[in-house]
Amino acid sequence: MGKLFNLAACLLTTFVISAQDKATDSTSIPEPKSFITNHQITNGGKLVKFKAIASETYLKNKAGEPVASMWSVAYVETGIADTSKRPITFVFNGGPGSASVWLQMGMFGPQLVKVDSDAAKDDGAAPYSMVPNTHGILDLTDLVFIDPVGTGYSKVIGKGKVEDFWGLTEDANSVAQFMRQWITENNRWMSPKYIIGESFGTTRAAGVANALEGGGQDMALNGLILISQALDYAGSTSIHDNITSYLTYLPSMAATAWYHKKAGQGKSLEVFVQECRDFTYNSYAPALYKGSLLTETEKNEMA
Repeated sequence: MGKLFNLAACLLTTFVISAQDKATDSTSIPEPKSFITNHQITNGGKLVKFKAIASETYLKNKAGEPVASMWSVAYVETGIADTSKRPITFVFNGGPGSASVWLQMGMFGPQLVKVDSDAAKDDGAAPYSMVPNTHGILDLTDLVFIDPVGTGYSKVIGKGKVEDFWGLTEDANSVAQFMRQWITENNRWMSPKYIIGESFGTTRAAGVANALEGGGQDMALNGLILISQALDYAGSTSIHDNITSYLTYLPSMAATAWYHKKAGQGKSLEVFVQECRDFTYNSYAPALYKGSLLTETEKNEMA
């Protein structure tokens, strides 16, 4: 009786494990979801009627099996007879590991979180106030905000593995695959195409542009917009003893000081920043590299 019980337990365990395996295979994955609403907003003096599309896109492997679920939010103008004249711009943040919520809710989306732009006070905690983005660019282009795999709601599914997506080349290839698929499903191959990337998203943008030219399905881009560029990490990573970052940051700091009326008064922003560039590369750089060889007088003059 004990042997029969053990056999039954083993069979039941095998059945449960088998059932769990089937629950994650491609045949049990539900259809991707999509949510569409209609809106309008005035940008650039133009009333833009558009649809907001929050949708799930399945990326598939060579066997046609879903391996990743990528979520995006698109804002697409309606009533356009000839979409070949209407640009489409794909937008993502950086990290890596950041969803596109920051560029969507903080800069380019039709609705923004209201914060004190002068940072004079703490913006507090949720719930946050929402305001229409009257300075948006929907008069110029449709927008698709992408959450790369592992950010937002985007995740590995089915037979997919995280190592297939979490790497510089893997990340770029998956975003390029999504873009090709979105363009195909929405019949936008003839539209001008752009990418907006922020921070690591600028690195991703360069990688995606390269990936889009391969795979036997070339998709040429009309331009890249790089925000807080991080193509050169030596120049964009301000850490102790990274002299390069001291040089690349100083002109931006000068511009910020000029904006807050702490320096450069009586001069235009362009003139003051150019003065800072000249000082940075002609005087500051040699002093930094000279380091402890500077005399006390030279240190004081530089300070």
